[in-house]
Amino acid sequence: MSESNTQTLGPGVNFELPAKKSTIVYIASSWKNQHAVEMLTALIRFRGHDVKSFVENAFNEGYYANAQKMNFWDWYNSENGEGAFAYDSGWAANADVVVYLCPSGKDAMCEIGIAYAKERPILGLYAKGEDDGLMHKCITEWFDDFPDLLAAIDYIAANGSEVYKANVVKGIPAKVI
Repeated sequence: MSESNTQTLGPGVNFELPAKKSTIVYIASSWKNQHAVEMLTALIRFRGHDVKSFVENAFNEGYYANAQKMNFWDWYNSENGEGAFAYDSGWAANADVVVYLCPSGKDAMCEIGIAYAKERPILGLYAKGEDDGLMHKCITEWFDDFPDLLAAIDYIAANGSEVYKANVVKGIPAKVI
């Protein structure tokens, strides 16, 4: 593997890219965060990871296109609704890391429950507007800014989720491990 290097995304936006293996990341969020999901997807891919995006899947597979033209329950029971559900729940269960991008709603929190049951590390990116809730205990670690979240994904890729979760339990934040 190559040594660490710094990449520039724009004026004043530099990221250290450590040598690592690719990690599969699923982003659980809301359609109201579509553009934030797209931007976070690009940043994570820029760092060499594979991102499974419900936004891209919906548009690439056509799952979402018909939803806007149909009654919700007709779409829900359609082949497109089944495909979207299988993709979202499948990657929530099987990704190496799940990111919870706030504020979100019931579907994203269900995906978090799936990831939690499968013992996946769940990284929460907090934003104003997120409701308080007991099920937030499913989140392995909360982040107030995206560079620290990206560093945690890199750390998991380099060291594994078990080492990461053990350090979080010890109270060692990702930005210093």
